[in-house]
Amino acid sequence: NAFLDLSSCNLRSVALVHAEYLRNMNVHASLSIRILHQNELWGLVTCHHRQARPISHRLRSLFELASNVLSSRISAAIYEEFHQVRTRLASLYATYLESVYVSGE
Repeated sequence: NAFLDLSSCNLRSVALVHAEYLRNMNVHASLSIRILHQNELWGLVTCHHRQARPISHRLRSLFELASNVLSSRISAAIYEEFHQVRTRLASLYATYLESVYVSGE
């Protein structure tokens, strides 16, 4: 009665409730790629089509590459923003210490 960990699988079937959701939208093909940041799910890119659309191994590989590139770019942007904030705080701290030193208080 335990769940099987499918986190490292590239291909898997959808949950029954998700299949019902797709039927309600009249969708017969669905593809999702994950976007990770620090090995945690940050987001998903999901594509739907009204007709069944089998995809080749090559196309799946391209989507996996896109997932990796997008994940890397998002992580880089997050780290860059963090670095900018940290640098700004260090500068403000140095300015504050200098003003305290100059004023003698």
